[in-house]
Amino acid sequence: ASRSSVSTASPSSSFRDGRRSYTHTRTAAKPKPSSMTRNGSSSSMSVSSSTSRSSSRKTKAKAYRPSKKFDKDRAGNPFAKKGAKTNFAYIYQCGHVPCRICHGSVKHRLQWDVPVENLDYDPLLLHLCEGLTETKHPYVFIASMAFKELLEEKDAATKTIPLLTRLVPIMRNALRNSDTAVFARALDGLQQLSHVVGPELDKYLTTMLVQVNRKGRFRQCKGKINETVEALARNGGDVARKVIKQKIPTFSIIMW
Repeated sequence: ASRSSVSTASPSSSFRDGRRSYTHTRTAAKPKPSSMTRNGSSSSMSVSSSTSRSSSRKTKAKAYRPSKKFDKDRAGNPFAKKGAKTNFAYIYQCGHVPCRICHGSVKHRLQWDVPVENLDYDPLLLHLCEGLTETKHPYVFIASMAFKELLEEKDAATKTIPLLTRLVPIMRNALRNSDTAVFARALDGLQQLSHVVGPELDKYLTTMLVQVNRKGRFRQCKGKINETVEALARNGGDVARKVIKQKIPTFSIIMW
């Protein structure tokens, strides 16, 4: 018996009809000319390649934004209808903070409208301490840097000691913050305050050391916590060391 095969465009299949068997094979369909470009590639491929190029350009633009290395904190919206987070942000928006940020090519700095030695610390220093809890730019930089520069002034002790009864609760509130960056800035502020007022801070250590000890779980802040407690012990004298031993029994003080 002779056998013959027939090739059509139907799906491949085979069946037997009596003595003869027929085999159907699939033939590949040729692409339509409308879906082809001049160089022979499909238009869908060219569209996908163009979109990938544009997306890569966008990612590169975001990664290499020049000011990103200076402004690590998220910028605040000056046109937001929502109220300010702290009193510091509110008075800064109203123009009552006598300084502004000066953007440099390497780092930022503050430019004061009035010499620092002529400033009245009440209530400016209190507002700056409250600004340590801010999380947006430029409030973060201005509050922390202005607080530091005010305490570095030669007459800072005589202006700061009368404000301790109002300044310590604000500092304690900053130490209670759950944000790691805010807590680190509060520790820096507490160190600076201790260097300026010295033993005058001893009677307030009990309330502040409780918050410092609770944040010991922040691994990235352990080094800064040790530096702060050492500064308090060094500047506060014997009274401060006794309080530290009571509130943080595991802390060992090495004096040199």
